[in-house]
Amino acid sequence: MRKINKLGRRAAALVLAVGLTLSTAAPVLAADADEVQTPAAQTQQQETDTEADEADVDTEADEAAALPELSEDREVAEEDEAVALPELSEDREVAEEDEAAALPELDEDWAVDEAALLKEHKHKWKKEKTVAPTCTEQGYTLYKCEYNIFGYGCTATKKDDFKPALDHNMSDWIVVKATCTTAGEKYKACQRSGCNHKVVEEGYAEAYPALGHDFEGAEWVIEAPTCTTPGQRYQVCKRDGCNQKNIDEAYAEAHPALGHVWGKYVDDDKPGCQQQTETAHCTREGCTATDTEDRANFGPGGNPLPHKYTTYKGLDEILGVPTKYKSTCDYGCGTTKEFGALDKDVVVDKTTQGAMDTVKVDDMTADERANQIIDDALKAAQEAVKQAKTKKEAIAALDQISATVKSELSSMKISVGKLNKDVSIDPKDLENILKPLDTTIDSLKGSLDDSFLSQETITSLVNKLATDVPASTAPETGIKKLIYNTVYDAIYNLTAKDDEKKTTDSMPDVKNMVLQLVSDVAKSDEGWNTLTDALVDDAVELALDEVMKDKKYAMLLKTKLGASTVEEVRAEVKKQLVNDPTFMNSVRAQVKTAADEASKGVSQGWSDQKVLDRLQANLLPISGLVANKIDELGSSAGNIADNKVDDTVHKFLPGKLGDWVSDKVGNKVNNIVQNKVNDLGGQVTDLIDSFIKQFTCGKHEYGDFEILKNPTCTEKGQKGKICKKCGKITEKTDIDAAGHAPVTDPAVAPTETSDGLTEGSHCGVCGVVLQAQEVIPMLDPTIDPWFSRAATTEADAKASGYDSVDAANAALDAALTAAGFDPANAEHFTVQVNSSIGVLPNDRYPEDGVTCKLTLPQATKGQMAQEYYLVQMCTADGRFRKAGDIIVTPVRMDTYDKNGLEFTAYSQSIVALAWKPLY
Repeated sequence: MRKINKLGRRAAALVLAVGLTLSTAAPVLAADADEVQTPAAQTQQQETDTEADEADVDTEADEAAALPELSEDREVAEEDEAVALPELSEDREVAEEDEAAALPELDEDWAVDEAALLKEHKHKWKKEKTVAPTCTEQGYTLYKCEYNIFGYGCTATKKDDFKPALDHNMSDWIVVKATCTTAGEKYKACQRSGCNHKVVEEGYAEAYPALGHDFEGAEWVIEAPTCTTPGQRYQVCKRDGCNQKNIDEAYAEAHPALGHVWGKYVDDDKPGCQQQTETAHCTREGCTATDTEDRANFGPGGNPLPHKYTTYKGLDEILGVPTKYKSTCDYGCGTTKEFGALDKDVVVDKTTQGAMDTVKVDDMTADERANQIIDDALKAAQEAVKQAKTKKEAIAALDQISATVKSELSSMKISVGKLNKDVSIDPKDLENILKPLDTTIDSLKGSLDDSFLSQETITSLVNKLATDVPASTAPETGIKKLIYNTVYDAIYNLTAKDDEKKTTDSMPDVKNMVLQLVSDVAKSDEGWNTLTDALVDDAVELALDEVMKDKKYAMLLKTKLGASTVEEVRAEVKKQLVNDPTFMNSVRAQVKTAADEASKGVSQGWSDQKVLDRLQANLLPISGLVANKIDELGSSAGNIADNKVDDTVHKFLPGKLGDWVSDKVGNKVNNIVQNKVNDLGGQVTDLIDSFIKQFTCGKHEYGDFEILKNPTCTEKGQKGKICKKCGKITEKTDIDAAGHAPVTDPAVAPTETSDGLTEGSHCGVCGVVLQAQEVIPMLDPTIDPWFSRAATTEADAKASGYDSVDAANAALDAALTAAGFDPANAEHFTVQVNSSIGVLPNDRYPEDGVTCKLTLPQATKGQMAQEYYLVQMCTADGRFRKAGDIIVTPVRMDTYDKNGLEFTAYSQSIVALAWKPLY
């Protein structure tokens, strides 16, 4: 330490020497008369220095006297110092030799210089600090010599005004009880602040040893395992103040840590010049842990993009001119880099900025030409859509935007005065630069073509663009940036070798222009009412088309009531969407957010796919907004239909009956309308989802041809290629109808029990009849010439229209009585016809009936000639008869066969056969 102090003093002396030298030359060097030191003053200063040197001779003696507690003399002090700091030197002589060797250039004249500076020096003591006495050490006042110039000079100190040590101020006996882990203690302690002295009573700790933990009967506490810690089962010591745990180690082994359950990994949205990552949060309740995984980067070789520096801020100016520049990475990572004032990129940038103030584009300023290009493009689109006669032509009008921009940019001549020549954009570069604009318009066209939107709505969309785009700064900014990049490249390449020439990538600027334009269009209030009004008409027409597919509802819609209801629904929808812009504003806000976030991603260097994926994620919630609004509209439409029905019913059925009918019918109609609207809502939201996915797909991934619609025998089918990412269909191609596959239907011969069929044919694929088979009537059965009798059944009676057999017989008896016959002389039975197929069924009776013979009643056999009378009741409908008809049938005795009566039956019949003597 002394060596270091000595080195410091030598440096100070050197400074003093220089100072003294300069002081003698002060009259010559001073710029101000007040700075000149007089000879008298110089003499006085020398005398002061001499006194200081003399005083320094006695420094060691004074120090030894002032600090008796440190050492008896200087030699002892230095020996103590050597022992305390062995790493510095073994002894003072060796230390100084080392110092001289280390600083040879100073050591030669050092002793002389130091002595000269401190010669005849007299200490001038100044109170530095007062140290209070403690229990064991005396107090004192420390003084320091004031002889000091520029922080160097005399560093002598002395201690004086000593005060004796205070001695300890002991307390009474203090008793500390034994705890679980420490023995008891009895002691006295010094009460002075800062003193830790204490006197302990010997033997007390042995008499009162540590108690040990008390877990006996303590409740077992169970803690469930977490993601990172195993479960615990433990007891807590019952002694007050002790929280020691008795842990069941086996429980922890049986219930290990659960481990994290990571949720969905979410993109951290880092700039493209940083390692891309996704982070997941643990889904277990109470756990806040996260896990981050690396994802694919956007730069070459899977690395992050190189930092991009294009703007420069001047630093360390001299006479207003920066000596260097600082640039912050364009991707937003915050990384900065310094560039020299003559760095080529900096020089070209500053030169380009200066040139842009005077640059002429087709003899116009850059601002004027940029605005003109956009105006020309929109006017061309407006004129094309105005002339369109079909929806397809209206959609094609959008091509005028990109075609006009491309045409005017390709022929644009940029005059740069400093270059003394014109520059233009290379056509190949322009084709690539404008791809984002072309892609956006192509996607918009494809989606509009597949949508239910009408030509009127597409016209409204083009007109809105023509209103909003000129009001946006995005196109002007984008085209000006394109001009700037062109001028920059021209200036840069003037002095560049062929293999060092550059072409600035302007595609991100065009992407940002398109996205910012979308955001501005969504934000602008102009034209939304007209566009929304057209959208509502399209949506209502779509709904009507769907409803008309159902014949039931189609008939209803064709009535005055149906037409009136539709117009009221249309008016209500417009009221909710046009007059109240809340819903449309929420949709517009979602579009604006999506465009702004995508633009931010472009600026941060994200890949095209990531930008599109994020754009899609932010646009898809629009489907949910639309679905909710359709539910709301469905409820309103249902109520309108309900009210319409109510008005109509009460017009014709006033009073409570009308209320009842209206309630029943109205509720049913309300439910039907809401269900139909819900079905339509599903179609609309599917359409919106499809539109968004196709619009944000980026590069489509088409596979092989797939069947979109299978052909039938008579209708064409369709095939196409479907994008695996978004479902977009391309290269739709018709498939010829397959034609019928004839199959012969063989002829079938008729029988007595079944009809026959002629030969025919049908299609084996669709089943349609190609040649119809004609029916060949079944063969007539062979009829037995004799009727048979059967007991009449309840079924026979009911077939004739009577509840019972007795009732049927009573009707027959009444007819007999009316004819003058006694029912007592009659037989009651059911007549049946026997045939080759058994009892002839009712459906096989010919239209003119069946004529057979019936054997005579047993009671008349062997009797004199009898007169017979037969009444029959049909049990089935016939050509001229119906079931239940009562027919009085004339009968006669066969002149050749005295045993039979002949009559005609038209179905199975309930019969009453009466007789009486002829004479």
